[in-house]
Amino acid sequence: MTSPAIAAASNPSTDETNFAPATSTYPSATSSPASFTAGFHKYVAEAWLTPAELPFAAEFSWQGNGQTPVGATGVTQQDWYTCNPTGKEWGYDPAKDGVQAVNFTAPPGNPQAQLEERMIFFADSQAASHALDQITADFTTCKTVTALPGFGMEGIELVRLNKTATIDGGFAYLHTARRFDRTRGTGVGHWGTDAHEYFVQRGNILVLISLFAQGAAGGNAMDATTTDSTILQQAAAHLVVAYGG
Repeated sequence: MTSPAIAAASNPSTDETNFAPATSTYPSATSSPASFTAGFHKYVAEAWLTPAELPFAAEFSWQGNGQTPVGATGVTQQDWYTCNPTGKEWGYDPAKDGVQAVNFTAPPGNPQAQLEERMIFFADSQAASHALDQITADFTTCKTVTALPGFGMEGIELVRLNKTATIDGGFAYLHTARRFDRTRGTGVGHWGTDAHEYFVQRGNILVLISLFAQGAAGGNAMDATTTDSTILQQAAAHLVVAYGG
């Protein structure tokens, strides 16, 4: 992936909504647990969201298509989220920090979308927390840039960046691109017309969940209200159950 054209965005909405959590099979984890240090050399199934817990599971009927080798290192951080500046590593060391990921796609047809849940294993909780702080700053900067007067006045798209949910040690954003007549544009850079992103830090692990709907085939699914706070809580709870128990 190449860097998204964030600077070409225009006048985003500043609305922030915290959605009420729904029932989960995992315990609530709205606050940071005791710091644990998990090793990345073993794939632990309990650490991951189940297909039914993934964002917009009903709308996209997610199908898994593979995961990274257990404890992969040397993975370059590039475009892991829409507001990620090119080349900015936020303390992530490709030579040392392990990465695991599971990928999903929607079935062929309408809508078309892809989702990835990625886990970054840092040296300790402090390093993981620093990375989350940097991502927070990146999105704050991203929103400031897209809000500059005059951006997009000569373009055809209106890009909005909305924070949709927050928990202690986690948050979610929705990044959308629309033409000024409210139809779907060509997208937020290469990310698609809709990018819904989730970030959770527990112990030495940072979870990134990225959902990208592509073009007009995305339909209206990404416009639907979802329980983003529940997804964040479930992602946190899975980590606690798998590594912090």
